[in-house]
Amino acid sequence: MSDLFIGSAVLRGEDPRLLTGKGRYISDVAAPGMLHAVVIRSVYAHAKIKSVAASKALAHPGVVAVYTAGDLGSAQMNLPSFGQFPKQLMNELRPLVREAAVTTLASGKVRYVGEPVALLVAEDPYVAADAVELVDIDYEPLPVAADVNATKVRVFDDWPDNVALDMVVGKGDAEAIVNSSPHVIAEKFYSHRYTGVPLEGRGCLAIPDAGGQGLTIWTAHQMPHFNRSLVCEALRLPSFAVRVAQPDIGGAFGQKAGLYPEDVLIPFAAHKLQRPVKWLEDKNEHFMASSHSREQMFEARLGLTEDGAITGLTYSAIVDAGAYLTFPVVLPYLGFCHLLGPYRIPVIRAHIQSILTNKVTSAPYRGAGRPEAVFMLNRLMDLAAEELNLDPAEIRRRNFIQPEEMPYSLDLPYRDGSPMVLDSGDYPKALEMTLDAIGYERFREEQREALKQGRYIGIGIACNVESGGIGPVESARVEIATDGTIGVFVGITDTGQGSKTSLAQVCAAILKVEPGKVRVSTGDTAGVQFSRGTYHSRAAVTAGNAVNMAAIAVREKAFKIAAHHLEASVEDLEIHGGDVRVVGVPGMKVSLAECAKLALPEASRPPGVTPGLNETSYFEAPQVVWGNASHVATVEVDKDTGAFKVLRYVVLHDCGTVLNPIILEGQVHGGIAAGIGGTRLEQLKYNEEGQLLTGTLADYMLPRASDMPSIELLHLETPSPLNPLGVKGGGEGGTIAPPAVFAAAVEDALRPFGVRITETPITAPKILAAIRNAKVKA
Repeated sequence: MSDLFIGSAVLRGEDPRLLTGKGRYISDVAAPGMLHAVVIRSVYAHAKIKSVAASKALAHPGVVAVYTAGDLGSAQMNLPSFGQFPKQLMNELRPLVREAAVTTLASGKVRYVGEPVALLVAEDPYVAADAVELVDIDYEPLPVAADVNATKVRVFDDWPDNVALDMVVGKGDAEAIVNSSPHVIAEKFYSHRYTGVPLEGRGCLAIPDAGGQGLTIWTAHQMPHFNRSLVCEALRLPSFAVRVAQPDIGGAFGQKAGLYPEDVLIPFAAHKLQRPVKWLEDKNEHFMASSHSREQMFEARLGLTEDGAITGLTYSAIVDAGAYLTFPVVLPYLGFCHLLGPYRIPVIRAHIQSILTNKVTSAPYRGAGRPEAVFMLNRLMDLAAEELNLDPAEIRRRNFIQPEEMPYSLDLPYRDGSPMVLDSGDYPKALEMTLDAIGYERFREEQREALKQGRYIGIGIACNVESGGIGPVESARVEIATDGTIGVFVGITDTGQGSKTSLAQVCAAILKVEPGKVRVSTGDTAGVQFSRGTYHSRAAVTAGNAVNMAAIAVREKAFKIAAHHLEASVEDLEIHGGDVRVVGVPGMKVSLAECAKLALPEASRPPGVTPGLNETSYFEAPQVVWGNASHVATVEVDKDTGAFKVLRYVVLHDCGTVLNPIILEGQVHGGIAAGIGGTRLEQLKYNEEGQLLTGTLADYMLPRASDMPSIELLHLETPSPLNPLGVKGGGEGGTIAPPAVFAAAVEDALRPFGVRITETPITAPKILAAIRNAKVKA
């Protein structure tokens, strides 16, 4: 039975139901008397709202209500952000942060195409869609800040400029040290705007209680408890009057972590009308109004010694934050946190700004600031190798933090304010294993022969660290029913990553039962009193360890009950196969089901044992944990078309203890697929009027099966000393390195032309242009 526990390749228990069409998503959930809502959105990127006339729509048969900002009362609010600076980080860094919060509905002014202006509620979804055209909104168009360089346009009228965040962070006299270094690599980099595209869009169904005092809200959201707090604040309801729960969620990727106006609007309408109200996002709304990510510009200078050791790094970063500042600390500062490892960088100085534009708000998307930073730093490492006539692998070897230095303090605060300390890892071994797997030296020989034949093949390396398991706390409840079924209740959501299976394995390992006998409930505020939710690669770390603790507590309680019933000592008991038994006396045993019955209020329980065989535990994370990865890819570039194909892709991912290798493999493969899409295909492009040009799946290109290479995944486990399971994050690692590794590989293939790749996306037209420009310069 031990092969079913932690580290075993247990098949996902969720899959049979999902693959046979028995999944239950927001679109499948209904309620008697349900109304349907449509959000009326701005058609301008920047305009004054002169008036909203809803009389024609209200007169239309089937229309129940139209709400504007003035109708919402306490529900017209500044939506809180989960990505604010914590007090200790604010005190230490003292950034300039201007208030630029999203309001429930636009009032007086709209700042991007797609911003919610009104909510229409009708008896039928088709009636609702038609009646939207009857709401007359009079706009006065204003000049548009189409990008961060539009300094003459103010997104907020009373601001002196569009800078919403301005901060300087670092350690040591980086400017002086870099300036005096024997070699200085200076370059500008750009990461373009794109986003997550889950199969299922956002959605919400709010159902009033019969007495009108509370709500049950079904929603596709990554943070149900946070969502509940928002609704309670908006509607002036106590937390026990609102339940937020998730059915199945068809992907999330961070886009369903932030709070949106619809998270308030739909519960407001249901509470106001005392009828169930449902809203579903369509794909056009998704691109137009759900958060975007990634768009950042860097200007960097890397100092090195004669033998290639990094002396220091200085850089400036500008984040295109869109129309509002919803996650001030996450995108710019989280990127900074990942610039320091796995390489030893003695001093660093970063000047970071988030600038508002008339675009959709930027917020975390899988990787959340890491891919952009890793792209910049790994590109600098490759340019440094070229400058010093070193192999790209060798310059990394000379700068890796060594395993014997762990834990390694970076002498800077993390985004939560705690000290930044790399807890474990073996970065040199990770790289060598990856290079050996791809046959690095052999490829170099093949590359030289291919060039003689007029073929351009190249190899790229990218190494990164990945923080995960952010706290401060996560809870879990484990309960054994009187039929022996074991229930695990957690507030984190399973958005497709297989948490129900891996958490069942954690619980089964403690209670020594088959994982199939453990039922895991996720994403329901009725399950546990408190949860931070799913984000920042934290589910396995925080919820996994909370489940581990709760299962241990239940086992200890079962031992006390069994010892009382068997007239034995607790120290003489063991658990196996659903029974608690006396060691060495197999016949003296009591099942977990019987223990649950003996824990009933009317049963004869041991002194001091409370009724019920269930326990809730809280895992308090002392700090984040740090996984790492090494990616190596080979490509072939067609110099006449600019197209490139991926020949091989090898990745080593170290996420500490592997709970389930099948699930980890799926996470890494999915992350790389997202990275490939973002590097080569996906783009959110606006024109100068702030109109989105790539707002449908006909224009926004996603990776297909034919775009995916065969991915070879290696494992290296360096368990974290910071939690009992030794786990680290694994959900975002695959997404972080692909932009850097493909840029390096394409550049390496085209080295005879002197091509330099410093921005994404890496498309065929851009590669052709780079070849032509390089020839001109030559």
